[in-house]
Amino acid sequence: MVDDIIAAMVIIASAVVVITVGAATNRDGDDYRSIIAMEVSTVVMVKRR
Repeated sequence: MVDDIIAAMVIIASAVVVITVGAATNRDGDDYRSIIAMEVSTVVMVKRR
């Protein structure tokens, strides 16, 4: 249970960094949206273990 929470926190933090960097560099929103989708699917995979 604790591992799930830690994994989720790490992934959320990395997603926030990706959004911030993406906004700072004025990239297309699709770039970081697809990365977040990957992060979310990673969380789902971790929780299924």
